[in-house]
Amino acid sequence: MTDWIAWAAIEGALTKTKQMLFEPFDLTKWVKLAIILLFIGGGGGGYDFSSNPLNSNFGDFGDFGDSYSDAELDAFVKETVSEVSVFVHQYMTYIVLAVLAILLVTALFSYISNVLQFVFVESVVRNHVTIRAYIRNNLGNGLRLFILNWTLWIVFLIAIIL
Repeated sequence: MTDWIAWAAIEGALTKTKQMLFEPFDLTKWVKLAIILLFIGGGGGGYDFSSNPLNSNFGDFGDFGDSYSDAELDAFVKETVSEVSVFVHQYMTYIVLAVLAILLVTALFSYISNVLQFVFVESVVRNHVTIRAYIRNNLGNGLRLFILNWTLWIVFLIAIIL
């Protein structure tokens, strides 16, 4: 029977990982890797919306449609829309600034994440975790990855919109 090339590569990767993480055990290396993975987004997790107990009766409004006439509902909708449009018109500058601030913070964390992806790979390959030195070495690579990721997201959103 022939050897499985993929299994040999996996065994080699597992051996290298064990050597890096456990031989000898170094808590500072683990903390540095945890910080890198935190910024990369390797914390994982997510929220399961189906397990929320508040969602059990969502959409059950009882006799809402029967207790109000169409004219009252239409007047309520028009009044709400006019109040929202007045609010938006009054605070448009603050809304735009808030959206721009959110985009700026998102872009900053995205750039940091892209740089730290290269830092993580270099740390694993060299079996030595040095955050500052590897960040200095990979600022350009992170910027190129950042530009590529944001360009692909913009193209993807434009494709969805069209």
